[in-house]
Amino acid sequence: MLIIDDYDVLLTVNEGHEETMRMSELASKVLLSNSGMTRRVARLVERGLLKRKQSTEDGRVFEVTLTKKGRSALETTWEFYQNRLQEVFIRFVSDKESEQLGRIFQRILDQIGGDEYRGLLKMGATDAPRRRL
Repeated sequence: MLIIDDYDVLLTVNEGHEETMRMSELASKVLLSNSGMTRRVARLVERGLLKRKQSTEDGRVFEVTLTKKGRSALETTWEFYQNRLQEVFIRFVSDKESEQLGRIFQRILDQIGGDEYRGLLKMGATDAPRRRL
C-alpha cells in the first residue's frame, strides 16, 4: 500500500514515455522542489518501486523508471482507492447522479487524454450500500 504522495509520483512516472521520466520533469508535474523530489525518489528506489539512472543522452540528467514492483504497487493501491471511493463517496449519490458524474468525468478525460484514469468511470452505479441524505 502506498501513501497518496508516493502513489502520485508512481502514477506520474507511469504516464511518461516507456514509464520513464526525467527527475526535473517529475518534480514539476508533482509540484515538488528538485531536492524534495530527490528525497522522495530515493525512498521509492530503496523500496524497489523505482529505478534511478543517469540519462544516456545527457550525463547531467537523471531519469526514473517504474519497476515491476512499482507497477504492482500502483495497481494494488488504485484498487484500494477505487474501492474506498465506492464505499465513501458513491453510496451518497443516487444512480442518476452517479451516471451524471460518469458523463462529466468522461468529458474531462476526453479533454485531457487521461487513459490511465478511465477506471474511475467504471465505478458508476454499484451495489455498494448507499446512504440517502
